[in-house]
Amino acid sequence: MPIVLHGTPVARERLLPRLADGSLVAGNAVTEPKHGSDVSIPDTRVVADSDGLRVTGVKSYVSNGPVADLYVVLGTADPALGFLGTVAVVVDRAQPGVRPGPAFAKMGLRSCLAGGVEFDGAHAPADQRLGASGAGHAVFQDSMRWERTCLFAGYVGMLRRQFELCRDFARERRQFGRPISANQAVSHRLVGMYARWHSARLALYKACWSLDRDATETTEIALAKIAVSEAAVASSLDALQIFGGAGYRSDTGVEEMLRDAVPTTVFSGTSEMQREMIARELQL
Repeated sequence: MPIVLHGTPVARERLLPRLADGSLVAGNAVTEPKHGSDVSIPDTRVVADSDGLRVTGVKSYVSNGPVADLYVVLGTADPALGFLGTVAVVVDRAQPGVRPGPAFAKMGLRSCLAGGVEFDGAHAPADQRLGASGAGHAVFQDSMRWERTCLFAGYVGMLRRQFELCRDFARERRQFGRPISANQAVSHRLVGMYARWHSARLALYKACWSLDRDATETTEIALAKIAVSEAAVASSLDALQIFGGAGYRSDTGVEEMLRDAVPTTVFSGTSEMQREMIARELQL
């Protein structure tokens, strides 16, 4: 989406069809060793030269980093300008000076390889800058608005699948001569999962509707991000309780859903940062 919204016509024509058909894989290179949630003044430098831009810096956590063909990199042209000096640029992996690190061993989301990436004077043509010089922070904010809606739609789907899996299991699993769903402790837990799924879905739909109407919407999206991510963690823990010992086994898929849910309150902006943004909007 940063390329869709802010890329030059040349970059869009060159990159978007291949990103859409999967022949190119991209990674967002934003997070740095010294800057987690604070992306206002990255240490990565983006310097103009005679034939484009040169990028130098280290990104510490890049989803798809080890396998990406290109990176959307956030850097700064002038640290003295603060966030007004930031620059977003697309850097090809094949360029000299681009050094992806090995994949991290992670608790969950294991099918999405992640790792650090180092840029040492890596070249990018001028037509691969996204937006104007100094507009990198705006490009990043646009990217996050889309990420916090589209990406978390997958977790709304997981909440539904998780509820249906637990409901069916509770109907079939019998203890003390009756289905465990007949026990209030289990049925109330299932109702809680059902309520979280519906609430998270409605919050996300409202956020998407708001994004369609206002490209700068933040509050509804932050609310949805909190609702979906925290529902995913809570319902995953409930699912483990309903399945009991069977849920701790890998073959049921329940423990995998929990592992994949845990990082949702951290990536794409922590729950704490979402609450900070909402607090500012409420003038608290």
